[in-house]
Amino acid sequence: FSRGFNLTLSGCNIHSCTLSGSYGAICTWSTNGIGTASITIENSSIHDNTSSCHAGAICMFDGADLTITNSTIYNNSIGSNCQAAAIWNVGGNMDLTNVTFAGHTVGGSVIYSMDYDDYIFPQDNQAGSFNATNCIFDDSIINYYFTTILGGTETSGGSNISNDNSMDSFLTGSGDLNNTSAMLDPAGLKDNGGTVPTVSLMCGSPAVDAGTLVF
Repeated sequence: FSRGFNLTLSGCNIHSCTLSGSYGAICTWSTNGIGTASITIENSSIHDNTSSCHAGAICMFDGADLTITNSTIYNNSIGSNCQAAAIWNVGGNMDLTNVTFAGHTVGGSVIYSMDYDDYIFPQDNQAGSFNATNCIFDDSIINYYFTTILGGTETSGGSNISNDNSMDSFLTGSGDLNNTSAMLDPAGLKDNGGTVPTVSLMCGSPAVDAGTLVF
Protein backbone atom coordinates (compact mmCIF):
# COMPACT_ATOMS: atom_id res chain seq x y z
CA PHE A 1 0.00 0.00 0.00
CA SER A 2 1.35 3.42 -0.96
CA ARG A 3 -0.10 6.91 -1.08
CA GLY A 4 1.32 9.60 -3.31
CA PHE A 5 4.47 7.61 -4.16
CA ASN A 6 5.92 5.83 -7.20
CA LEU A 7 6.35 2.10 -6.63
CA THR A 8 8.25 -0.36 -8.86
CA LEU A 9 7.97 -4.14 -8.47
CA SER A 10 10.27 -6.40 -10.51
CA GLY A 11 10.55 -10.18 -10.41
CA CYS A 12 7.92 -10.47 -7.68
CA ASN A 13 5.57 -13.36 -6.94
CA ILE A 14 2.69 -11.80 -5.01
CA HIS A 15 0.06 -14.32 -3.98
CA SER A 16 -2.38 -15.70 -1.41
CA CYS A 17 -3.18 -12.36 0.23
CA THR A 18 -6.59 -12.19 1.92
CA LEU A 19 -7.96 -8.72 2.62
CA SER A 20 -11.18 -7.93 4.45
CA GLY A 21 -11.18 -4.29 3.28
CA SER A 22 -11.61 -2.79 -0.15
CA TYR A 23 -7.94 -2.76 -1.21
CA GLY A 24 -6.16 -5.26 -3.44
CA ALA A 25 -2.88 -7.00 -2.74
CA ILE A 26 -1.25 -3.89 -4.27
CA CYS A 27 -2.82 -0.45 -3.81
CA THR A 28 -1.95 3.19 -4.33
CA TRP A 29 -3.65 6.51 -4.91
CA SER A 30 -3.05 10.15 -5.71
CA THR A 31 -5.10 12.59 -3.66
CA ASN A 32 -5.45 16.36 -3.51
CA GLY A 33 -2.30 17.83 -2.00
CA ILE A 34 -0.32 14.57 -2.22
CA GLY A 35 0.78 14.65 -5.86
CA THR A 36 0.95 11.95 -8.48
CA ALA A 37 1.41 8.26 -7.77
CA SER A 38 2.20 5.27 -9.93
CA ILE A 39 2.88 1.56 -9.85
CA THR A 40 5.19 -0.19 -12.31
CA ILE A 41 5.15 -4.00 -12.37
CA GLU A 42 7.52 -6.07 -14.51
CA ASN A 43 8.45 -9.74 -14.83
CA SER A 44 6.07 -10.64 -12.01
CA SER A 45 3.13 -12.87 -11.14
CA ILE A 46 0.16 -11.69 -9.08
CA HIS A 47 -2.19 -14.52 -8.28
CA ASP A 48 -4.66 -16.11 -5.87
CA ASN A 49 -5.32 -12.92 -3.91
CA THR A 50 -8.72 -12.18 -2.40
CA SER A 51 -10.39 -8.92 -1.35
CA SER A 52 -13.89 -8.19 -0.13
CA CYS A 53 -14.38 -5.34 -2.62
CA HIS A 54 -12.94 -3.22 -5.46
CA ALA A 55 -10.16 -5.57 -6.67
CA GLY A 56 -8.38 -8.72 -5.63
CA ALA A 57 -5.01 -7.88 -7.18
CA ILE A 58 -4.45 -4.16 -7.85
CA CYS A 59 -6.35 -1.01 -6.79
CA MET A 60 -5.46 2.34 -8.39
CA PHE A 61 -7.34 5.29 -6.89
CA ASP A 62 -7.78 8.95 -7.81
CA GLY A 63 -5.64 9.21 -10.93
CA ALA A 64 -2.73 6.91 -10.01
CA ASP A 65 -1.06 5.37 -13.07
CA LEU A 66 -0.31 1.69 -13.72
CA THR A 67 2.27 0.12 -16.04
CA ILE A 68 2.59 -3.67 -16.29
CA THR A 69 5.01 -5.56 -18.57
CA ASN A 70 5.93 -9.24 -18.98
CA SER A 71 3.67 -10.40 -16.16
CA THR A 72 0.82 -12.77 -15.30
CA ILE A 73 -2.34 -11.82 -13.39
CA TYR A 74 -4.14 -15.01 -12.40
CA ASN A 75 -7.09 -16.22 -10.32
CA ASN A 76 -7.64 -13.20 -8.09
CA SER A 77 -11.11 -12.73 -6.62
CA ILE A 78 -13.45 -10.35 -4.85
CA GLY A 79 -16.96 -10.35 -3.41
CA SER A 80 -19.37 -11.47 -6.12
CA ASN A 81 -21.25 -8.12 -6.18
CA CYS A 82 -18.11 -6.01 -6.52
CA GLN A 83 -16.38 -4.77 -9.61
CA ALA A 84 -12.89 -6.04 -10.46
CA ALA A 85 -11.37 -9.43 -9.87
CA ALA A 86 -7.94 -8.16 -10.96
CA ILE A 87 -7.61 -4.37 -11.46
CA TRP A 88 -9.72 -1.45 -10.22
CA ASN A 89 -8.69 1.83 -11.86
CA VAL A 90 -10.09 5.29 -11.06
CA GLY A 91 -8.89 7.97 -13.46
CA GLY A 92 -5.39 6.62 -14.01
CA ASN A 93 -3.48 5.73 -17.14
CA MET A 94 -3.05 1.97 -17.63
CA ASP A 95 -0.40 0.67 -20.01
CA LEU A 96 -0.21 -3.12 -20.36
CA THR A 97 2.43 -4.91 -22.46
CA ASN A 98 2.96 -8.68 -22.63
CA VAL A 99 0.50 -9.37 -19.81
CA THR A 100 -1.66 -12.49 -19.41
CA PHE A 101 -4.95 -12.37 -17.51
CA ALA A 102 -6.50 -15.75 -16.78
CA GLY A 103 -8.19 -17.91 -14.17
CA HIS A 104 -10.57 -15.27 -12.81
CA THR A 105 -14.05 -16.57 -12.02
CA VAL A 106 -15.61 -14.19 -9.46
CA GLY A 107 -16.34 -10.48 -9.95
CA GLY A 108 -18.20 -8.10 -12.22
CA SER A 109 -15.23 -7.99 -14.59
CA VAL A 110 -11.49 -8.70 -14.59
CA ILE A 111 -10.56 -5.04 -15.15
CA TYR A 112 -12.85 -2.17 -14.12
CA SER A 113 -11.93 1.37 -15.12
CA MET A 114 -13.73 4.64 -14.50
CA ASP A 115 -13.12 8.42 -14.32
CA TYR A 116 -11.77 10.16 -11.26
CA ASP A 117 -14.61 12.66 -10.85
CA ASP A 118 -13.98 14.66 -7.66
CA TYR A 119 -16.91 16.93 -6.89
CA ILE A 120 -15.02 18.54 -4.00
CA PHE A 121 -11.81 19.22 -5.96
CA PRO A 122 -12.97 19.32 -9.60
CA GLN A 123 -9.59 20.65 -10.69
CA ASP A 124 -8.20 17.18 -9.95
CA ASN A 125 -10.62 15.33 -12.26
CA GLN A 126 -8.99 12.85 -14.63
CA ALA A 127 -10.49 10.69 -17.34
CA GLY A 128 -7.66 8.18 -17.55
CA SER A 129 -6.63 5.92 -20.41
CA PHE A 130 -6.09 2.27 -21.26
CA ASN A 131 -3.59 0.78 -23.71
CA ALA A 132 -2.83 -2.89 -24.34
CA THR A 133 -0.11 -4.49 -26.47
CA ASN A 134 0.61 -8.23 -26.80
CA CYS A 135 -1.83 -9.06 -24.00
CA ILE A 136 -3.99 -12.12 -23.41
CA PHE A 137 -7.38 -11.74 -21.74
CA ASP A 138 -8.74 -15.23 -21.20
CA ASP A 139 -11.21 -15.47 -18.34
CA SER A 140 -14.64 -16.92 -17.61
CA ILE A 141 -16.02 -13.53 -16.50
CA ILE A 142 -16.15 -10.27 -18.47
CA ASN A 143 -12.60 -9.21 -19.25
CA TYR A 144 -13.05 -5.43 -19.23
CA TYR A 145 -15.51 -2.73 -18.24
CA PHE A 146 -14.92 0.99 -18.81
CA THR A 147 -17.18 3.92 -18.05
CA THR A 148 -16.33 7.56 -18.73
CA ILE A 149 -18.04 10.95 -18.84
CA LEU A 150 -14.78 12.90 -19.09
CA GLY A 151 -13.52 11.49 -22.38
CA GLY A 152 -11.20 8.67 -21.34
CA THR A 153 -9.35 6.88 -24.13
CA GLU A 154 -8.80 3.23 -25.02
CA THR A 155 -6.13 2.16 -27.51
CA SER A 156 -4.40 -0.95 -28.79
CA GLY A 157 -0.76 -1.49 -29.69
CA GLY A 158 -1.75 -4.65 -31.53
CA SER A 159 -1.49 -8.43 -31.10
CA ASN A 160 -3.95 -8.74 -28.21
CA ILE A 161 -6.25 -11.74 -27.75
CA SER A 162 -9.53 -11.52 -25.84
CA ASN A 163 -11.89 -14.45 -25.40
CA ASP A 164 -14.92 -12.14 -25.29
CA ASN A 165 -16.13 -8.96 -27.02
CA SER A 166 -15.76 -6.53 -24.10
CA MET A 167 -12.86 -4.73 -25.84
CA ASP A 168 -13.82 -5.14 -29.49
CA SER A 169 -14.45 -1.38 -29.85
CA PHE A 170 -10.72 -0.67 -29.57
CA LEU A 171 -8.88 -3.98 -29.98
CA THR A 172 -8.80 -3.32 -33.70
CA GLY A 173 -5.04 -3.07 -34.23
CA SER A 174 -2.81 -5.35 -36.25
CA GLY A 175 -3.07 -8.91 -34.94
CA ASP A 176 -5.85 -8.17 -32.43
CA LEU A 177 -8.36 -11.00 -31.96
CA ASN A 178 -11.70 -10.79 -30.15
CA ASN A 179 -13.97 -13.66 -29.13
CA THR A 180 -10.96 -15.94 -29.52
CA SER A 181 -9.49 -18.41 -27.07
CA ALA A 182 -5.75 -18.06 -26.49
CA MET A 183 -5.62 -21.83 -25.83
CA LEU A 184 -3.86 -21.58 -22.49
CA ASP A 185 -2.60 -24.66 -20.67
CA PRO A 186 -5.56 -26.02 -18.65
CA ALA A 187 -3.08 -26.86 -15.87
CA GLY A 188 -3.04 -23.12 -15.19
CA LEU A 189 -0.34 -21.27 -13.33
CA LYS A 190 2.84 -23.28 -12.69
CA ASP A 191 6.61 -23.28 -12.87
CA ASN A 192 7.49 -23.11 -16.54
CA GLY A 193 11.17 -22.40 -15.99
CA GLY A 194 11.06 -18.67 -15.30
CA THR A 195 11.67 -16.71 -12.13
CA VAL A 196 7.93 -16.61 -11.32
CA PRO A 197 5.05 -18.96 -12.22
CA THR A 198 3.33 -18.42 -15.58
CA VAL A 199 0.60 -19.93 -17.74
CA SER A 200 1.93 -21.59 -20.87
CA LEU A 201 0.38 -21.75 -24.34
CA MET A 202 -0.86 -24.97 -25.90
CA CYS A 203 0.21 -26.12 -29.34
CA GLY A 204 -1.84 -24.32 -31.96
CA SER A 205 -2.49 -21.25 -29.80
CA PRO A 206 -3.07 -18.12 -31.88
CA ALA A 207 -0.66 -16.34 -29.52
CA VAL A 208 2.34 -18.43 -30.63
CA ASP A 209 4.80 -16.30 -32.66
CA ALA A 210 2.12 -13.62 -32.99
CA GLY A 211 3.38 -10.72 -30.89
CA THR A 212 4.18 -7.18 -31.90
CA LEU A 213 7.82 -6.15 -31.53
CA VAL A 214 8.06 -3.73 -28.59
CA PHE A 215 11.11 -1.62 -27.78
